[in-house]
Amino acid sequence: MSRSRTSRLPVPGPAFGTYPERPEPKRPGVWARGLQAAAQQLNALGRSGERRHFVAQVRQQVQAQEHHSGPLGSAAFGAHLRELRAQLGAQGSTAPLIAQAFATVVRATHAAAGLQLFDTQLIAARILLDNRLAEMATGEGKTHAVMLAAAVAALAGVPVHVVTANAYLAARDAESLAPVFNTLGLSVAAIRPGADDDERRATYAGAIAYCTASDLIFDYLRDRGAAPGAVPLLRGLCMALVDEADGVLIDEARTPFILAQEVHDEAAAQRHRSALALAQSLRAGDHFRLDAGARRAHLQPLGKQICASAAKVFGEQDALWMNRRFRDELIERALAALHLYQRDVHYLLREVPAAAAPAGLRPPQIEVALIEATTGRVANGRRWSNGLHQLIELKERLPPSPVQNTTAQLTFQRFFPRYLRLAGMSGTLHEARRELQQVYGLVVETVPLRLPGQRRHSPPHIHVTSQARWLAVVAAIEREHRQGRPVLIGTDSVADAERLSQRLHAAGLAHQCLHARQDAEEAACIARAGQAGAVTVATNMAGRGTDILLGEGVAERGGLHVIACQQNASVRIDRQLHGRAARGGNPGSVATMLALDEGLLSQRLPAGMRVLLTTLARGGRCLPSPVARALLALVQHHEEQRARQQRAQLLRSDRELVRSLGFGALAE
Repeated sequence: MSRSRTSRLPVPGPAFGTYPERPEPKRPGVWARGLQAAAQQLNALGRSGERRHFVAQVRQQVQAQEHHSGPLGSAAFGAHLRELRAQLGAQGSTAPLIAQAFATVVRATHAAAGLQLFDTQLIAARILLDNRLAEMATGEGKTHAVMLAAAVAALAGVPVHVVTANAYLAARDAESLAPVFNTLGLSVAAIRPGADDDERRATYAGAIAYCTASDLIFDYLRDRGAAPGAVPLLRGLCMALVDEADGVLIDEARTPFILAQEVHDEAAAQRHRSALALAQSLRAGDHFRLDAGARRAHLQPLGKQICASAAKVFGEQDALWMNRRFRDELIERALAALHLYQRDVHYLLREVPAAAAPAGLRPPQIEVALIEATTGRVANGRRWSNGLHQLIELKERLPPSPVQNTTAQLTFQRFFPRYLRLAGMSGTLHEARRELQQVYGLVVETVPLRLPGQRRHSPPHIHVTSQARWLAVVAAIEREHRQGRPVLIGTDSVADAERLSQRLHAAGLAHQCLHARQDAEEAACIARAGQAGAVTVATNMAGRGTDILLGEGVAERGGLHVIACQQNASVRIDRQLHGRAARGGNPGSVATMLALDEGLLSQRLPAGMRVLLTTLARGGRCLPSPVARALLALVQHHEEQRARQQRAQLLRSDRELVRSLGFGALAE
């Protein structure tokens, strides 16, 4: 293997300081980035033979170690482990030493967990240690590939952060893999939600810390804003291995992470009440227009005149109403809260756990909880900024929570490149490879399938109405259920999941309905989705990161059948749902069933075009397959372009904010 990329793994010390991190690099020009990306991709294409040779070296080392260093736990193995760690620290991660380290971890995994690691997992782990992204199909064993890379890096003395999709997966993986890490003399723990500073500091002090990306970025911001001499939570940004990397580095990159301080401001609360009341009096078309894609409202000239007149009354008590720009933006946020943010789609109402109830909030303790668009999970701890959260609370007749003043702000796009070593993996990286290289400097390499894929795709079905679509979905479920096949249905929202659940109840079909209201149960529910005859309804990618094992006889019946009832904004997110079927060489199938009057098709297509398309529908029910394919490709192309532009604009705004305020002005 090339020594130039991995000659020395960075560890805290004099060379990197006591809080190691990489200074934010200057971005090269567009042409330079393009040439650099092309060169790195060509380099990646030439590595397949090198990867296979490395796997052969590891297998040879396993046999040699079993012969010379004795069984795990013996004095000979302990001596081998101490010598290996000393050599890695002194000589760096040369190819022979990395092969030895891989072989040692392979043996520990087999002895402590009873698992034999596949060649493809060795290849994926080697890609991670080369500071790259590995595209590894779902069901191919990403969790253990990440474990292998983390263990090898930790043996070299590098503090490792393994970034997972949610706190449940972090705790699950840290606990299940602890026997392997402990066999190697490595400490591991997960950041627990609600943990105090001492517990978090102790977790980060271990060799390997499993955590979520939001935990990391908030703890980093707190370290940057801490008083001089305070003991930091993190030991720096040495190495991050990001599981489901596209979800973190792409999907969540459109939202800045804000460290805020609560401020009880009755004037602000009254301002939000007045803005919401004024917004309720305005009419769409005459006074404002809506941009559903961007979830923004825009006042029209007549609407601005009405707001200016009302502001003269409000301004007697609050001078901010006389600031035209402030007033218009506040009213536009109120209009968005009323018309563009829907309960059980963008947020839900839930009871606040007694221990987490904000001070002064009286029973019934209900809160507005955000739903992540790409996963369908509740985004615990997150809130909308600039008063939007309070406006939605008032819309739902809840007492407004305290206003939050920003003390620090940072995006994933600027945070993760600060790691001295950054890598990750996912089953869906190819479509975002250019953006990942341009923003994070990461090259995507594809890991070959362990066994040939057997997934079958049906042509997409786009129905004229949502009612026709749901009738067809229930009929398809009944058909597959009669054959004993398990069926997993992905929906756009909690509301859609519950509507489909009601139809299945009416049809007498037993099923599980999994959405953001049952976040704690999602892994167990998804794990059962492969049993014979099981019917599981899930919002978006609920249960992502949980393996679906097929029950007895299911493979012979055709495997898991996935029905996509969600119009995703990206082909990449489609593939995440499709990847639930036909995992690990098993059979499986995928069908897509959508409606012209719902979701992105309803939002993006002009009314006139929808009328024209209706005339093309077969028997008044479905569009012809070629038309459906072209339509989906067109809508997704525009949505992907819009999302890229939003992320690029956020990154530019974030950098401009730092330049305008000066380095460290927002404690980031």
